[in-house]
Amino acid sequence: MNPTRTGAPSCIVFPPEASRGLSRLVSEAFFTRGSQVLGIIPKAMKPLVCMSGPPIGEELVVSSMQERISEMINHADAFIFLPGDLLTFEALITFASWAHLNIHKKLIGLINVNNFYDGSLTFINHAIKNHFVPYSVKKLFISASTANELLGLLQAYTPEPNPKTFPLNWSTDDGSGNSSSNKKCELDLTLYR
Repeated sequence: MNPTRTGAPSCIVFPPEASRGLSRLVSEAFFTRGSQVLGIIPKAMKPLVCMSGPPIGEELVVSSMQERISEMINHADAFIFLPGDLLTFEALITFASWAHLNIHKKLIGLINVNNFYDGSLTFINHAIKNHFVPYSVKKLFISASTANELLGLLQAYTPEPNPKTFPLNWSTDDGSGNSSSNKKCELDLTLYR
């Protein structure tokens, strides 16, 4: 983890929905504290994002929603979700299913303000209870009602071996040590005021 000289995390990755609302305020706060902010935007969504105001930090325009998710996985150390819209839920479920398929091993944090994610967590528990989803999926999610509490839980988390993930090799390494994306930002999960 690599904080900047101002103590802020060095890189924060945001999806296109972060260009408005609460997520925009969070990205602005990190940017003004010296963090690198990277917005990953599908080309088709660029006009919508532009209507929300000038970009915060750096933008990476990608060709598809699928590429957006792949690039977010390549650049992020963990995923933290604020209450949000359908794009938020789409990313949340995609990150969880990709972790279950062993595509990544990154934490998924939910800032469960006013119990916003209770219904989602209940749905996951219901699917587990009815044997549609393995219990191991439940361990992918870390939920807290405040950002400070969530960041503390993420930092204290110790991953357990998960024999229920699929033993699939998703490596894009061509044998020469060159993968399709060698970009990586480190993220200090400490919340700074």
